[in-house]
Amino acid sequence: MPVVPYQTDCVLCSVATPIVWQDDAWRLVRTTQRGWPVYYQLILNDHVSEMTDLANGDRERCFQLMWHVESTVRDIFRPDKMNIASLGNMVPHLHWHFIGRYAWDPTFPGSFWQEEELRPLDESREALLLAAVENSDEAIASHLDGLQ
Repeated sequence: MPVVPYQTDCVLCSVATPIVWQDDAWRLVRTTQRGWPVYYQLILNDHVSEMTDLANGDRERCFQLMWHVESTVRDIFRPDKMNIASLGNMVPHLHWHFIGRYAWDPTFPGSFWQEEELRPLDESREALLLAAVENSDEAIASHLDGLQ
């Protein structure tokens, strides 16, 4: 399958969220989502929709980056659980969601994508964590820059 670089009609090709880290093939962005302050997306720069469309080396690089993103987020933010997902149903552009989940978040232990909130948002905890997230971009980028 041919690789198509950035497409103007793709929300991930034109994503405006802060880029925390990038190399020639991938970028890690911080996503703002009320109630879930520890939320990142690892996005392939080329417009490819499935893992099987990648060459073996590119798939290995993807898994290496995924492991390091999860490990770094866990080390820095100490979530109760990490949710990692790649759906692509609405946006067929290869990307992974990394969501640090806490027992106090609005839908825990349910899915991040469920419609209704199970409990009120703990705004004080969210505010503290959000401040930490905004100040952690350099630490996360440094961790990923060390990869070969």
